[in-house]
Amino acid sequence: MAEPFKHLLSEPVVRQVARHLGRCHPGADTEAFLAAVLPRLHALELMDRARLIAEALDTALPGDGAAAHCDECRARLGAGA
Repeated sequence: MAEPFKHLLSEPVVRQVARHLGRCHPGADTEAFLAAVLPRLHALELMDRARLIAEALDTALPGDGAAAHCDECRARLGAGA
């Protein structure tokens, strides 16, 4: 049987997001991001996982949150990162 789609947003993926977040934004609170997401992740379905991650990103980023940093982060990570 195929894996459920919710596993696309798994703990290893969340940890990778935290690493990229720390690389792009040294002021980001990656520990708070992980603490907000990891304890609740396993009980959630795909859309709720995505919502949880988005909300935690918005909280973890300094200043205006995630929306203000998207283009800057893409530029810092470069293509294919």
